[in-house]
Amino acid sequence: MPQVFIQLFRFLILVLLQVFIFSEIQLFGLAIAFPFILFILFLPPNLPTWQVLLISFATGFLIDFLVGTYGLHAAAATVIGLLKKPLLLNSISNYDEEDDDISLADLNLLQFAKFGILASLLFCTVFYLLDYFSFSALLRIGLQIIASTLFTFICIFCYRYLFIHQTK
Repeated sequence: MPQVFIQLFRFLILVLLQVFIFSEIQLFGLAIAFPFILFILFLPPNLPTWQVLLISFATGFLIDFLVGTYGLHAAAATVIGLLKKPLLLNSISNYDEEDDDISLADLNLLQFAKFGILASLLFCTVFYLLDYFSFSALLRIGLQIIASTLFTFICIFCYRYLFIHQTK
């Protein structure tokens, strides 16, 4: 039961940070950080896919509702939830399907970097392609995807090293 409270606390903190701080910061007019995806990444890998999808969609929908982005966060978060197990977790070399206790704190630097960058890139790609919904600004879309991926990964990386090791 304490794990549920930890997840709920993490959810509240990340959503509040996203809505009140990170959605208001645009680095160099290009990059926005999306650290709330950590909540989806922290969901236990043994959850059924439908639960992960529902939680991912609800999280993104809540942020869309509070920020006013009309489904962009919900769509991108749902894609992260859908591809978390088959793509993101399998990108980690030592992940095994029977290993239900995998933790981001247990990953070494290279595994965490691979996992975090891939998740950030996936989210930012879906987000910005849906935001523009046009290929007329392809260079700008590409720059925003790369800049936001790096900004998001830096935030995720800082979160991991500031908070995860202290609770371990």
